[in-house]
Amino acid sequence: MSPTVPRLRQIIPSGPVVRAGVPVPVVALITWHDGRCTPEDAQAVAWTSEHVLVAWTTPWGAPHEVWIPAGHVQRRGGGVRAEGPST
Repeated sequence: MSPTVPRLRQIIPSGPVVRAGVPVPVVALITWHDGRCTPEDAQAVAWTSEHVLVAWTTPWGAPHEVWIPAGHVQRRGGGVRAEGPST
């Protein structure tokens, strides 16, 4: 039996990457392969001017990292955008 792998929209970050000295707790709007978006508790571990690398635990309990648009990340306690990416 192979492990379950989340099927997410993949983003290649642009610009210089800055690594967080300490991960920042955030709510990240994760976009799945089918266009569905879900807000997830995560930690921002790196970023560019346009993208953020978030570390989070998948619904299957596996740790995962994914690059997402910076507009889809809010510090915890600051709310999260309700709409998904524009298509």
